[in-house]
Amino acid sequence: MTTKIPRHNPAYSGLIAKLFNLKSGSLFLDLTLGDGGHTQEALQAGAKVISFDIDPESIQRAKQFIPQNLHKNWTVVNSNMTQVSQRLTNQRFNGILIDLGPSQYQILSPNRGFSFSSNQALDMRLDKNLGVTAKDFLAALGQKELEQVFRLADEPRAKQIAQAIVSNRKISPITTGQQLANLVTKLKGSYKKTHPATQVFLGLRMAVNLEREVIQKTLPQLPDLLKTNGILGIISFHSGEDKLVKQFGKDQPETLSVIYKKPLKPTAEEINNNPRVRSACLRLFKKI
Repeated sequence: MTTKIPRHNPAYSGLIAKLFNLKSGSLFLDLTLGDGGHTQEALQAGAKVISFDIDPESIQRAKQFIPQNLHKNWTVVNSNMTQVSQRLTNQRFNGILIDLGPSQYQILSPNRGFSFSSNQALDMRLDKNLGVTAKDFLAALGQKELEQVFRLADEPRAKQIAQAIVSNRKISPITTGQQLANLVTKLKGSYKKTHPATQVFLGLRMAVNLEREVIQKTLPQLPDLLKTNGILGIISFHSGEDKLVKQFGKDQPETLSVIYKKPLKPTAEEINNNPRVRSACLRLFKKI
């Protein structure tokens, strides 16, 4: 395990204690630990925190990043968030957070298959127990299926990219991040800020890790894990995820109230300091 890759700076950094009204003795559940930025903020506010993550490498990194003196109030669970009700029986929280964005570590690690420049096999599995990799998806899915994968990640040229992948693999299989990124860049052209393959990689990551299914299975479990007036916060990074979250809130009128009608966006200052969060949006709900 390495910490050579810089620590991921999550969206809404510095705001967690305020947004969730955390204080000494509060109970906080972070269902997406990553490098531990949100968890650390909650611990520093005096909360007792339980953090979930499916990725053992993320857990190891978070344990190194979070100061040792905060560990006494911190419990880590190496599990998919879909298992939260089974793993946490008879516990109620003042705040629950899900951050649906990938961590910088996962994106930049060449051996994880998330990187545009990697010559390693396209993997993208957060849980190594999953059998199918991104490389497998690219080799097996038909054009219509690939198009749907990319559309779910808001890729405007999903059809053309799917066609190009299917045509290209007849000549040579696409097995690395660099190969896929080059194919998409050739099709879409040059760029200034956002890499042209960003949404394609996002769609593959979502498909490999069944991310939509995970969201749909996890969200209905969460109201029962909140104390009265407890706050649920969900950070999403594209419209497909946000639509699922918004609809979930509408489906819970007897248990959850919407705190803000529109999702909270990062401030211009935060985006300037951390451009990766520019597409983030946060929806907050309160337990009735």
